[in-house]
Amino acid sequence: MILLTPLCPAGDDGALLPDARGVARCARCGAYICPQASLEAEGWVCALCDALNPYSHGGNWRYIPDRDAEASPPEVSHSTIEAAILSGPDAVDLDCRPLAVYLVDIGGPGPAVAAACDAIARSLEALPEEALFVLATLAKADQVSIYVAGGSSGSATTPKPLQHLAEGGGRTQASWVLSATVKADILASLEALADAHRGVGESESELACDVHFAAASLLELLEANAEYVAAARSPEGLDGFQSARASPLACARFLLFQLRLPTAGQGAAVALLPTQAEGSSGPGIGADYFTGESESPAAGEGATCPVPASVDLSPRLWEQASSRGRRIGFAAEAELAYAGVAAAAAEAGMVIDVFSFGERYLGLHAVGRLADGSGGRLFHYAADEPGAASLLARVCKFLVMRGT
Repeated sequence: MILLTPLCPAGDDGALLPDARGVARCARCGAYICPQASLEAEGWVCALCDALNPYSHGGNWRYIPDRDAEASPPEVSHSTIEAAILSGPDAVDLDCRPLAVYLVDIGGPGPAVAAACDAIARSLEALPEEALFVLATLAKADQVSIYVAGGSSGSATTPKPLQHLAEGGGRTQASWVLSATVKADILASLEALADAHRGVGESESELACDVHFAAASLLELLEANAEYVAAARSPEGLDGFQSARASPLACARFLLFQLRLPTAGQGAAVALLPTQAEGSSGPGIGADYFTGESESPAAGEGATCPVPASVDLSPRLWEQASSRGRRIGFAAEAELAYAGVAAAAAEAGMVIDVFSFGERYLGLHAVGRLADGSGGRLFHYAADEPGAASLLARVCKFLVMRGT
């Protein structure tokens, strides 16, 4: 995760402090600086509109791992940033069809779901014919619906022309390959899905959200269909990938749209009860979450230590925790769970890009491990920012173009 913010001189001593403007953005189109931006002597060049943005003060920047970090972030040099921009997963030279995979949380607020659908549609414009397309939707915990470009007649639960990929049913019958007709129909389906959510309002689904389960399930299904994917992507099939020492999922792009706070499963957020004693350490947050209070002898008699509270408060987890004086955090196991999925994706050669569209930064440092560990990037856009939805769409299209 790379967020870069300019430093400005403050006070008579000339000390450099983070600029109140926060993360650097392009003066022309508003895009955030990102690892795809190029660094020139005069300033950084926007990856989307190629505008030159002068450095605020000699190219001095500060690295911020996440907004909730309490420690002072380390300062980095111009060369360090340049190295980070140039870094990425090892290049694989393969003559194969592109594979684009999308996972969108349709239980999020209506405007966010609509923006995600618009972004997917915009990125589809950059996909050539014969590319492979997979779309997964997350509505509630332990339920992920996966569709491929199959040209089916559709039904009340299966939007035309997407074909539902049942467990074990995608190896022989389902076609994942786009064509001009199928692409046009998919664009129409995405537009209809977006229109259905535009007037829904800001409320989220009452159902729990398990982002880790959805991402892990989708990756497992892709790996289970590796032989079919290889045959569809390369004329030489699986032999072609093996001769190149690559996975059938190599160079695939996985775009994940996180629109709610994860509140279920291994990657869930938890509400913590307040700590009354200064500096006291409460019990660790394990895999088994529970509700209650605990007293620690080390903290003094009667002191309340932070303990995990229920994770099934979606979508009112934030509001309920705040009203009860609690804070929200992630167990260490949550970050490790996301890191495990990212490692599996990286081993298969797949890059995961995570998009957060909302007002909260909470949880991005945990879910962002999906991007960090696979060579992808984490992007956050505030829903109330003018042009945020349009910027999200342009970034998605740009990433898919780079992958093709």
